[in-house]
Amino acid sequence: MSEGLELIEIAPGIDVERDIFALMGFRPIIRSPKAMDASLFGEALMKLDDRLLNRPLAERLSFDADRNTLFLGLDGYRVHTEADVEAIRAAVLEVFNRVGHKFSAVINYDSSDIASHMADKWFSMAADIERTCYDHASRYTTSSIHAPQTRRRSVSPQRCRAYF
Repeated sequence: MSEGLELIEIAPGIDVERDIFALMGFRPIIRSPKAMDASLFGEALMKLDDRLLNRPLAERLSFDADRNTLFLGLDGYRVHTEADVEAIRAAVLEVFNRVGHKFSAVINYDSSDIASHMADKWFSMAADIERTCYDHASRYTTSSIHAPQTRRRSVSPQRCRAYF
């Protein structure tokens, strides 16, 4: 049910009464409007790739108990160090230990970046996690960059389809 138009954000430096309400023919619903990010209005680069792709790990994992499925958003994830590999291992194992049994996984690899010097460690970790935690895994990406990496690691065609 729609209650009407709600004011949910206010730009920095805006006087709500003078700059918004005085110019409207009605008063919108006001609950708790948030301040808009000032960088939206500045001259500096916004670095959208960092904002959109470099999400904290906690925001990349979501476990749906009703479906017994882990959703792992590795879109834009950058694997450049061993710490990047181990962070994913630890996060998935934490879910596994909390749940107490194997679960399905849906993994988004869109725009992820696995550095060539980390590829062996990454795919080894992924295989270990799959054996330990997943009863089924579906991986997807719109990028074709992962296909050659997977084939170089002697992954069977059946497992390769699971990655893409």
